[in-house]
Amino acid sequence: MNHGRALNVGILWIVAAGSGACSTGGGQSSDAGAVSGRGGSNAGSGGAATAGEGGAGTAGIAGQGAGAGAGTGGRPAGSCTFDVDHMPSPAIGTVEIVTWTLDVADLADARIDFGPSGAALTMTAPVDLGEPLHRTLLLGLKGQKPYTFRIVARAGATTCTSADFSFTTGAVPGNAPNITKTMPGAGAAKGFMVTTVGVDTSGKSRSQPDAYIFDTDGDVVWWSSSALDRSANGISRAHLSWDAQALWVMTSSNAKVLSISMDGLTTTDYSNVIKGAHHDFAVLPDGGITTMLRPISTSAPASIVEMKADGTITTIVADLATLYQANPSSSFDPNAIHYYPVDNSYTLSDREANLFVKLRRNGALVWQLGGSNPRGKSFTLVGLDQWRVNHGHHLTPDGRFLFFNNAGGVAGGFETARILELMLDETNGTATKTWEYMFSGNAIALGDAERLPNGNALVTDSLSGVMQEVDRAGTIVQSFTNTTFGYVDFRTSLYGPPPR
Repeated sequence: MNHGRALNVGILWIVAAGSGACSTGGGQSSDAGAVSGRGGSNAGSGGAATAGEGGAGTAGIAGQGAGAGAGTGGRPAGSCTFDVDHMPSPAIGTVEIVTWTLDVADLADARIDFGPSGAALTMTAPVDLGEPLHRTLLLGLKGQKPYTFRIVARAGATTCTSADFSFTTGAVPGNAPNITKTMPGAGAAKGFMVTTVGVDTSGKSRSQPDAYIFDTDGDVVWWSSSALDRSANGISRAHLSWDAQALWVMTSSNAKVLSISMDGLTTTDYSNVIKGAHHDFAVLPDGGITTMLRPISTSAPASIVEMKADGTITTIVADLATLYQANPSSSFDPNAIHYYPVDNSYTLSDREANLFVKLRRNGALVWQLGGSNPRGKSFTLVGLDQWRVNHGHHLTPDGRFLFFNNAGGVAGGFETARILELMLDETNGTATKTWEYMFSGNAIALGDAERLPNGNALVTDSLSGVMQEVDRAGTIVQSFTNTTFGYVDFRTSLYGPPPR
């Protein structure tokens, strides 16, 4: 293994070589001693570490303990000896990059357990054994804090556990958003918020990263650059890719689309590949996205397309007019889309038509909710009148439809933004209001709503920069504020498929 290699000039890998615990009866041997120059190597079972190449050069970083005894020769094959490198990403200092090898063949699976130093290692990063050197990213870390990790690998009946390795994360950039958290109540959700600067009409968020992730303590743990052009209408959506190896980000209206690796080292610009994309997109299991395209001319239709990571584009709906009727006084204005793998379908929001539609991945219409003159199956509204203007939404597996209504409520004689939840009965064709939450003012742009795993709702007034977790009684359980927000995804983990 090439110890001490650098990704960039001046970036030094932290190296440790040593054996770990083996659950089949082998005791844990001492770890390698000090690493010097290019790195020390194990001298034998329990033996002292010898100087590596570079000997008297610049001192290396201390290993995980001191060797003891003279040693009795080389280790037998399969003795759970790990060779581990780790370093912070040169692009994002709160992302730690771990590579490792193990002298055990035919690994079945592996993981890295990690967490704040001195505490239980409650976070877990799955290891892709197909990655060279089992390269794995540790995500969700706060800036300038000490952390510890260990590797657990399994081969048949043998489980190997490495020694513990410690590191300190880098600083969060000075232009990171300053998230303020208030009212942390009992039972509040724990996890991460994936969001953007949103539609920043006043320029309050101009210097902030295009997209970022913060935890439910309010600490920023990941960020992108400020590379996208916000001049048209801001940055509306960021999603982790289906495999959570990258973050996709999109502008609201000027057709800029990027994919950024989670280590921040690789950015792919699709802006010249997918023309006219706007507002929102959904990530797909094949690694691509689905989005809406604006008409390329005044006579051309608005459409829905899928794009693979290699740039291949497939049209799903060539003309939105085949799904629903636009508002007669305006044009089609789709603004939010979600994908549901359970039945291979999408839901789509249209601001001006004041409606949502559900469609199959082959483009076939399933139903329409709200609006007028449906092209197919629709719902009778029960307990509410037709609303005006909608954006972010969430259809749960039990048929509840939660959405952000920008100007549908009335308080003190003024229109206010609100969150509505409807129970959809597809058999009887009814949509019954089951929950409502009112904001204090209206919202002219974006806005989002999501039902959380604990049963509460995450509601976001994007332009006002207010994000709240609200229980069924309408009590605010916890609240986060910034200058502005975009659409939001809540995740309990930054690994694996999206939760909705």
